[in-house]
Amino acid sequence: MFQIPQEVQKVIHTIEQAGFEAVVVGGPVRDLLRAQTPHDWDIATSARPEQVMKWFHKTIPTGIRHGTVTVLMGNMPLEVTTYRQEAAYQNHRQPTSVAFVSNLEEDLKRRDFTINAMAYRMSGAVVDLFGGQADLERGIIRAVGDARERFEEDALRMLRAVRFACKLDFAIEQQTAAAMQEKAPLLQYISKERIAVELTAALCTAAPQHLLLLPQTGLAAYCLPEFVSWNEADWKNAIERLQQLPAEKTLRLATLFQKAGETPAQCAAAAKKALKSLKLDNHTISNVTAVLIQQIVSFPAADAALKRLARAVGEELLETVLWLHAVENYDGQQVRQWVEDAAWQYQTIKQRGEAVFLQDLALSGEDLKNVGISGKEIGEVLRALLEWVTEHPNDNQKVLLLKRANSLRKAGLK
Repeated sequence: MFQIPQEVQKVIHTIEQAGFEAVVVGGPVRDLLRAQTPHDWDIATSARPEQVMKWFHKTIPTGIRHGTVTVLMGNMPLEVTTYRQEAAYQNHRQPTSVAFVSNLEEDLKRRDFTINAMAYRMSGAVVDLFGGQADLERGIIRAVGDARERFEEDALRMLRAVRFACKLDFAIEQQTAAAMQEKAPLLQYISKERIAVELTAALCTAAPQHLLLLPQTGLAAYCLPEFVSWNEADWKNAIERLQQLPAEKTLRLATLFQKAGETPAQCAAAAKKALKSLKLDNHTISNVTAVLIQQIVSFPAADAALKRLARAVGEELLETVLWLHAVENYDGQQVRQWVEDAAWQYQTIKQRGEAVFLQDLALSGEDLKNVGISGKEIGEVLRALLEWVTEHPNDNQKVLLLKRANSLRKAGLK
């Protein structure tokens, strides 16, 4: 018997009281069998979606055409989906139609991998029709039924296989891997947005070494064409760096493109082009390119160098740049130690109250106006003063800065 949240139990009990079946299904069952706490709880039922909506006060018809209703139980949203069969797929992604069924077995047959095709009844019974538990024990990703058919139906499943391999540190079963290699070209029918979701999820896992599946199966040509010229050594080099880094999206993406050019600017340009093609959000693209442009750092870094770096990328990306540089120049525990030392050094600078940004200066633009400085000259003087106190932190005093501002004007600062 597993510990199931009260909210989940209540939904299942309500449906069962109405005379229908309801089970926990898919990923949550896989996680429970691995002694992991599920992040989401999915429920499958023999009841129709319109019936489910009648039995609960707060519901959202999330995907009612496909049988899914979100039941709001307290603060927990629970997806409740009617058992279903799927008709022929279109564009190797979506079924043309679904048919609701009353049989759990028919519903489980349509799922992607054996480890995701199990159900759990509140009586304590695990419904495992395809050997999912055995595959979990062996650490295997295996398609339900004929792998080629599963990938013909939905080509995105091939990238999902890579993601699960990276997430769980599992191997791809031989026939499933062979089918991925055969059907890799079908990935061209999948939207870039969906590809990006699976890729970034796989990238930000504890076992990124399984990303080697991308070139080995040929999937890389359809999701990361920028790396088609990479050989196995190039991929392994990138993966070795990824394994030493925190599983954070901006950092992992930047690391992937760290060798995409001969200069930081070329790396950033390659990343920008590829990530735009994948239709990632502008914020992520901006962060990745900013980090790549500033990836060259020296250490032990002078305090002034760290201040300039923080200004260039922003404090929120400072540590990301430090990680990127460290993984290129150090190995093993040295990588983390280097970053921790540099981050501690920067925090010490901040604790001393030294100026890093314009707002840290002991005077403002208004102060400069009061001494006759105006227009765009105000910004020029402020930036020059900030650069001065970057090297001379003790001079960040209003009287001294006004004196220096006057000297700068006399020297003809434009």
